[in-house]
Amino acid sequence: MAAGDDIDAQLRFADFLLRYPDYPGAHVNLAILQARAGDDLKAEVSIQAALALDAHYAPALNQLGMLRRRQGRFDEAEDAYLRAVEAQPDYALAHYNLGVLNELYLQRLAAALMHFERYQSLNGGDEQVEKWIADLKRRLESNQRTANVTE
Repeated sequence: MAAGDDIDAQLRFADFLLRYPDYPGAHVNLAILQARAGDDLKAEVSIQAALALDAHYAPALNQLGMLRRRQGRFDEAEDAYLRAVEAQPDYALAHYNLGVLNELYLQRLAAALMHFERYQSLNGGDEQVEKWIADLKRRLESNQRTANVTE
């Protein structure tokens, strides 16, 4: 899926799902391709098909969160990501996406830091995320100093 032609991959996943409809991972992979092609309606149908098979399937919940974030439905995105980490606490991508959502969209720096640190502990040395963690720590410390001055 990573290096091939997305249209061909969509056709192959759709064909696979005609024969083997009970694989939530295949529905999620199809949803990723559909979203990448800009078809969020089809992506949502595929995500919901995966969740109908397994309501606690972390990759499907993570994709639902990404879809809701793109739609500007941030509370629903957060709910989907949190359900993903509840279902699978070591699912690194949901922690990463919670970090992004909390920092960039919800302005919750402490929550973003917590999720980025959890992502790093699960995923290893992502240099970009390490820079974000350092920046968040600096910003939180600066905010705390400012709060202490104004009290």
